[in-house]
Amino acid sequence: MTDHLSVIHPATPESLYRSPRGYMALLRWYEAMLHKLPVAYTERTVNTRFGETYLIETGPQDSNAPPVVLLHGIMGNTMIWRPQYAALSQHHRVIAVDCIGEIGRSAPTRASWKSNTYGEWLVDVLDELGIEQAALVGLSKGASIIHKFSQLAPERISKAALISPMGLANVRLPFYLQFLAVSASQLIQGLHSRAFYRLMDARVFINKQGADVERWFMERSAHLYYITVRYFSINLLDGRLFRAFPVNQLKRLNAPTLVLVGEQDFFFHPQKLIARARQVLPNLRDAAIIPQAGHAMHLDQPTLVNQHLLNFLGA
Repeated sequence: MTDHLSVIHPATPESLYRSPRGYMALLRWYEAMLHKLPVAYTERTVNTRFGETYLIETGPQDSNAPPVVLLHGIMGNTMIWRPQYAALSQHHRVIAVDCIGEIGRSAPTRASWKSNTYGEWLVDVLDELGIEQAALVGLSKGASIIHKFSQLAPERISKAALISPMGLANVRLPFYLQFLAVSASQLIQGLHSRAFYRLMDARVFINKQGADVERWFMERSAHLYYITVRYFSINLLDGRLFRAFPVNQLKRLNAPTLVLVGEQDFFFHPQKLIARARQVLPNLRDAAIIPQAGHAMHLDQPTLVNQHLLNFLGA
């Protein structure tokens, strides 16, 4: 059962922003990105016990196409998967979800990581879509949501791809200390997050020239981070996200699992993360360190990441 005392329901999505101007900036950004998607798609909103959830679907919609659910990380939404849509949607029914409480179009509900709220939310989403079992692809915080879901319904995960995964290991101490310091400065001095923006921009986007992804998209992705840290209210409940889940919880994820980590991921030591995955994941099928990639490896090296995903999911 959810501890509803650990769930925060702001009145409207706008309430997660420091001003109406910030929320309107996000909506304009989102609409512009939707118009530039490289694939045909449909938009949909489903109801959950934690509010409405916005998602987009692409790829074949027939019953023979295996469903793949994409779960973004902190300060993300469905648009960050642009480099993956064309590759994955050739043979899969791809469903990209705006996670609740983030900078997207879903309900502003936020929850403590002490609860199973995010797992219950994803159960509701799959129920509303009529999907009994799906492959789950989680980036950063999205990987943690997969672990939360596995505590409730591990049998509903056909495969799990964990990209730059939070929850599998503690983040590196230097980043954690910087995050705490910048968060404190926001609360105490109201610095409008310029320091946090510089920190995240430098640590997340390694390949800013976009070797195999459109440069304009890299620039627009960085702009989403700017909108987020300039206008979006910090989720203090997410501080626990930087810690590893207990081993007994991690072992609940018993579906075939893929783990990918960037060679230059500032959040984790890549070799230690892979070693941890081999220790605690009962059905780890593959684990790889992506060269010349940081935490946002799906943007730094999309062709290579897509190939790993297709090999794992089946093309």
